[in-house]
Amino acid sequence: MTANNQDELMRCLDTELATMDPHSAERLCKILRGLFSCMQDLNERLTVLENPATRPSPEQN
Repeated sequence: MTANNQDELMRCLDTELATMDPHSAERLCKILRGLFSCMQDLNERLTVLENPATRPSPEQN
């Protein structure tokens, strides 16, 4: 599966999920949700680290 933008990704995922049995499709969806959740968390943490005004002081670590 290769996707270069969000629309292509959605089409590719739809195609892949349509070929799977319901249990496997749900399992893949759960894995993807977990990955996207982790990516969102990492992005939020990076934003905090990149912004000196919100960066925790060394004493807080």
